[in-house]
Amino acid sequence: MDRTGSPAGTSSGFSLECDPRTSEKRALDNEKARRSQGVNGTPAPMDTNYREEIEPPKPKIRINTEKIGELLRVEDRGLKKFSPEQLFEAAASGDIMMLEGLHEYLHDSHGKLSDSLYASNGKNVLMKALLNLHDGKNKVVEYLLEISSRMGDVEVFVNAAYKDVYYEGHTSLHIAIERRSMEYVTLLVSKGADVHARAFGKFFQQQKGPSFYFGELPLSLAACTNQPAVVDYLMENEHHPADVRLPDSRGNTALHALVLVADNSPENSRFVTAMYDHILAATAHLHPKWRLEVVGNQQGLTPIQLAAKTGKIDLFRHILHREFQSGPTKHLSRKFTEWVYGPVSSSLYDLAYLDSCQEESVLETLVYGSDIPNRHEMLTIEPLSQLLDEKWDRFARYIFAFYFLSYLVYLFIFTLLAYNKKGGEPPYRIKNTREDYLFLSGQVITGLSSLYFLIRGIFDMWRKRPRLHTLLIDGYFELLFLLQAVCFLLSAWLYLSGRQEYLGFLVGCLAMSWVNLLYYFRGNKHLGIYSVMIQKMILGDIMRFLFVYLVFLVGFSAGEQVQINGCVRLAHSGRCYLHLLTCHDPTGIFKAALCLGRSRDT
Repeated sequence: MDRTGSPAGTSSGFSLECDPRTSEKRALDNEKARRSQGVNGTPAPMDTNYREEIEPPKPKIRINTEKIGELLRVEDRGLKKFSPEQLFEAAASGDIMMLEGLHEYLHDSHGKLSDSLYASNGKNVLMKALLNLHDGKNKVVEYLLEISSRMGDVEVFVNAAYKDVYYEGHTSLHIAIERRSMEYVTLLVSKGADVHARAFGKFFQQQKGPSFYFGELPLSLAACTNQPAVVDYLMENEHHPADVRLPDSRGNTALHALVLVADNSPENSRFVTAMYDHILAATAHLHPKWRLEVVGNQQGLTPIQLAAKTGKIDLFRHILHREFQSGPTKHLSRKFTEWVYGPVSSSLYDLAYLDSCQEESVLETLVYGSDIPNRHEMLTIEPLSQLLDEKWDRFARYIFAFYFLSYLVYLFIFTLLAYNKKGGEPPYRIKNTREDYLFLSGQVITGLSSLYFLIRGIFDMWRKRPRLHTLLIDGYFELLFLLQAVCFLLSAWLYLSGRQEYLGFLVGCLAMSWVNLLYYFRGNKHLGIYSVMIQKMILGDIMRFLFVYLVFLVGFSAGEQVQINGCVRLAHSGRCYLHLLTCHDPTGIFKAALCLGRSRDT
């Protein structure tokens, strides 16, 4: 049997509650509870009225004769009775005198503060008290914990969590950390608070609208709100130390959470970088064998890879240049200075997760991450800049030169093939001559090359996955090569189908092939700037001019077509003279004359 009289795990249709207060007294108590919340009656964050529910509770009726007897005994002894509203009012106001006699009442009525009767949607009076601290204190907190300890349910009472979908999983320990109260954090942990409780409600996830993602765990919350003392206590306390390697539902550790809350502002960057190093150093001190920075999330991204993917350039630069001077943490450095002579220095960098020889490397992420707004600035940070220069000097420029020469051969063959095309109806018969075999070989080479351009363009677009607003910038030449390949393949299909329209697509493909030669000019520092300049001109002023020109072209063309169609209809009906009389401009008179001439011919 539960404390209301129903067997455990069962429920019935209605709920019957006895309240000794009159309706006027009940209304007055409710008004006091509303006024006591927050400042000037405004609820504190994550604070609501006691009876406010997301879903209306189903009516239930439970009758317990033993409970009725207990209440009668309490009434006979003259003890003070406490309703849930009174407890929440006392917790919000911080008035400990309002709770005098609470322990005797709970003891005689066989009740506990952890009972669902004293909670609303998972939120109990302890959370209410922590949400309403006055100058960082609320004596009701200690009083409630002392009573709960006497009743033997303090661990359940402390670890109660919100059931609201918006704040689900949020516990008293989260609230104490959010209120920046070190005193209550230590008190709750000493009473058995779960340091690995996860707040996974919608408010604590990355979404549009009001939200704050901090990694769900209390340790991550303390780190993301810049509380190093709380972080140290959670990791080092003697009751239940927090495991810094424990991830949230997305696989993110406290370091991942710090990366996600960074916003590249100076103040934010200072505290995030300091907290990042603080957690690394504390972990190395407590657990020397743990390698926290190499732990990946569900996407397989380590903190430095996540910083590169999300464009957190200040934290990313700090991680690349991190250097510890002391012995116990020196192995955590990613930069090692060998010698310094005035303004000149020699340093070694740790290239783990940076070089493109690894999957999801930082270098590959920045090169193909078209949605990263500051990726070009990040590529100029050492050692990435020098790494790119070394790759270009050692092998990349030779590969690029090979592609350039291969494209010149393709372009030369394609131009000769188009210039010396045969006349007559396609497809042309191949005779047993050297010229025809050369013509057939050129067709095969250009066809295979166009198929290669198509496959490579699709593969590059898939790797970059550019969004709509970055498609023309990061996928400019990929789109041109795709268009070139599609034009040739359409021309080949029409040619084999015996259609003369193949010639138009062939001409368009040839023109596009010569335009795409500008892509290979980027390999030269003197000509590459002109390629970039032409791209910006086409995507800038020329694109806007063509759009405006297209609007005028369509509008005037439609108007002229309507006018011409009207003249033709009048001419066929033998009434072109009416149109001639109604036309007041020279162009209309000229068109009417043409209509009359057509009518005479017909």
